[in-house]
Amino acid sequence: MNNKYRFKYNNKINLTIIAVTLICLIGIICDAVFLAFAVRDKLNISAYITSLTLLVILLAFIPIFIFGSYYNINKDKFIISMCFYKKKIDYQDILNIRHDSKTKQKIVYYYTYNKKGEQLVAMLYLNMNEKDLDNFVKDIKEKNNLIIYDIWNKEEDNAENQ
Repeated sequence: MNNKYRFKYNNKINLTIIAVTLICLIGIICDAVFLAFAVRDKLNISAYITSLTLLVILLAFIPIFIFGSYYNINKDKFIISMCFYKKKIDYQDILNIRHDSKTKQKIVYYYTYNKKGEQLVAMLYLNMNEKDLDNFVKDIKEKNNLIIYDIWNKEEDNAENQ
């Protein structure tokens, strides 16, 4: 059983992806024009081909980043995959999933271990849609029912405390 949950990118990341895409496309067009002039004038074209290749690679990397970033709940471990980087967390090391309903932040607290083998507590911000959060929590609690899920800043709790 593998359950994948896609990253939800905020406006800053979306604008950055759009800006990088536009810069790459403009760079490819300009580089192709300059390459055509260099070929026509019989100049050295190696710099143009190198820059064109790098722009195409960067442009190809954007969809790989977008579609290769997800959270995966498989039978053995919780896996955070960000393109080529993968972080694996054992289910028994996950302590708490906290959702702040006011700021919409979702945080996972888990045990991590240093080189000496000492147990430390780390946290990880989850970037996922609100509608996927309930299914995510349900799926991860099936793996370890000792994981605590708490919601902070509920409006009704705030009204009671005043």
